[in-house]
Amino acid sequence: KYLVGRYDLEFLTLPRLKVEDVTIEQGKTATVLVPQTGVLNILPGTPGYGAVFLREGDRLVHVVDLDPSALRHQYRLLPGNYQVVYRSRSANRTEYSTTKDAVIESGRSVTINF
Repeated sequence: KYLVGRYDLEFLTLPRLKVEDVTIEQGKTATVLVPQTGVLNILPGTPGYGAVFLREGDRLVHVVDLDPSALRHQYRLLPGNYQVVYRSRSANRTEYSTTKDAVIESGRSVTINF
């Protein structure tokens, strides 16, 4: 139960979902819709470094870093356009990084192979 008033909400999704100015009134239910997630599978082939970014217009927003020792990554993400950047652990220069785009839709799965 919440006190009557206005709230800014943050849902612990990937990426974080913020809903501002939600009004809670006495005896009423306030409904906030959270989109169903989709799944992003990343199969790098060899351990390495990387991250997932959300594309918001002309900028990229960091979502999550890849585990450098894992050979498989799986993330449940809110719908949107994402970019995955990856570099093999044996590659010692940034110029060897590879970038791939992914469109995540509710209830769907996308796999990226590096």
